[in-house]
Parts: sequence; C-alpha cells; structure tokens
Amino acid sequence: MVLDEEEKSSAAYRFEEGAEAEMTIYSPNRVIKLNSIVIETIGTREVCMELHDEYDIIQRRRYVRTKASYSIELKSETLMFKAQTLNLGGGGVCFVGNNSFEIGQKFEFKLLLPNFNDIEGEGIVINKLEANGDLLIMFNFVEMEKDARNKVIRFCFEKEFNA
Repeated sequence: MVLDEEEKSSAAYRFEEGAEAEMTIYSPNRVIKLNSIVIETIGTREVCMELHDEYDIIQRRRYVRTKASYSIELKSETLMFKAQTLNLGGGGVCFVGNNSFEIGQKFEFKLLLPNFNDIEGEGIVINKLEANGDLLIMFNFVEMEKDARNKVIRFCFEKEFNA
C-alpha cells in the first residue's frame, strides 16, 4: 500500500481488507520482516493480518540489549552527530537520527557510559525505521577492542539484572 503525503500525515491509517502489507516484528532476540494480507480491520487502529511461515530475519541479536539513554557521538568525513541511545547492546545501539543517515554508512563512534572510559570504535548503519514521527537508526558496532565490547556487555547485564 503506497500512501501519499496527505495520507501519511493522518493520525491513523485505514487498511482495507485484502490489502497487502509489510509487517516488522521486534523482539529481544531478532527483527523479523514479513509480507502479509489484511484479513479484517477493527476500528481505526486494529488490524487482523494473515501470518505466513515465510519471513526474513533482519537481525538476530547475539548480545543482551537493554533500554538505555546514554550519549553517543558519531563522526564520518561528511557528518558529525550527537545523540542519546534508546537501547544498547554489545552489538550496537539504536538512536533517533535524521535523513542524513544511509544504510551501509560507516562512522567512528564514541559511546559515553557512566563509570567507564569512553568506548570507541567503528560502526555501520544497518537499518532505519520511522516510528512515531522519529527516524530510528540501528547502528552496529563493527570494530572495537574486545575489552571495550566486554565492558558494554557487562554494563548491559548489570543494568538488566538491577532493573
């Protein structure tokens, strides 16, 4: 279903029965995308969709991920950006970004965690998704010292354990 600008600005979308739709499911372990068909619409915000056995796993989480709001600084040849993380794991972070970010784009990063020296390395944008008017950027840590990654993993375990 392709929406024009007026439809995109609407608070609710109306999915017609029989329409094709792409669904993205986020779980602690993975991100799954699947194509489906709308079976029934209930009101303006509930949709019943057909589920298939065929789907694409976009990302399988290798590390514990926790909700966390910490500063991250990204730098490339053409862009410098500071953000607050939405979640954090040993494999990467998610943060609110803007249209300057492209999938596959590489950055040097500096993650500022409490009680640790700055965590530095290189990473890549692996996905971007619009949600609630924000552009969420999924950023994967590609190059970083093993000790630094272990600090992030330990930090996430401790945060989850104390929650």
